[in-house]
Amino acid sequence: MNIDYQSLKYFCKVSETLNFSRAARELSIQKSLLSRKIVELEAQLNLRLFHRTTRKVGMTDEGLALFNELKEGIQILENAVNANKSNNSKPNGTIRVSTPVEFGHYLLENILPGFIDEYPNISIDWDFSGERRNLAENRLDLVIRSGKPSESSLIFRKINSSKFLAYASPDLLKPELRKIEVSVLEEYPWVIFQPRDSQSRNQTIKFQSKNCNYKIIPKHISSIKVNNLTAMKCLIKQGYGIGFLPTFLVKNELEEGSIVEIEPKLEVLSHPELFIVYSSKMHLPEKTRVLIDWIIEKTNNFPDTTTRDKN
Repeated sequence: MNIDYQSLKYFCKVSETLNFSRAARELSIQKSLLSRKIVELEAQLNLRLFHRTTRKVGMTDEGLALFNELKEGIQILENAVNANKSNNSKPNGTIRVSTPVEFGHYLLENILPGFIDEYPNISIDWDFSGERRNLAENRLDLVIRSGKPSESSLIFRKINSSKFLAYASPDLLKPELRKIEVSVLEEYPWVIFQPRDSQSRNQTIKFQSKNCNYKIIPKHISSIKVNNLTAMKCLIKQGYGIGFLPTFLVKNELEEGSIVEIEPKLEVLSHPELFIVYSSKMHLPEKTRVLIDWIIEKTNNFPDTTTRDKN
């Protein structure tokens, strides 16, 4: 005997209301369908469950006994179904993300707290990499990368990016020389970021200070080549030279005094813009959309942002 949950649910509703019209309204079905389902149930059970007249509906002894057996279990099952529907209405699933190492660490520490509490059914599979990951090949839902993507199939949104300012070790700059004259910056040693795919280091440094633009070619470049901002920070802390770093990366070092900001303030002119990149807005899963919106909203609070997202 195969009796479905829906038929038992209909039976319990009629038992509660003792009115087929009212029960049908509360179940959001046609009265004729409800009557047919009850007749079918009675046939399956080989029991008469209700006394029906043109004026009222009453329960048989067999129907009342069945209702008393079923009502608690049906309510428990109904609550479980409703809870599952509620959970499924919230964004859920795994989001596969790839970000640059340093910015990814910043997101985890400063932007993501609270996200999982808000969306407990979402998990994140996070890839930290300096490489430009291909979304399709790496089965990624979104990536954060510097520069606008050239692929026409991809959609991108700009992230408010942190300023890149000049920093040095306090041991490199004598206290009386903390305020540097821009004209003598070429005499100081420098640490320069060299991308992995770059054949040679571009030794020309372009920056602005006090609303004026400058271009210098340092006479002394660190002999250690790096393509990682954290490695640059390490070299700067050790006194290898002056270097440009994003402000979010040096917060702790500034507080502890292991790195100092160059004065007057020097801001690099062409620091990389960061973009959230994903494949299609039309079919964007809700889980991915809420993470993108969360990152965009939270990064709007960068205290030193110089750009705004236009989307």
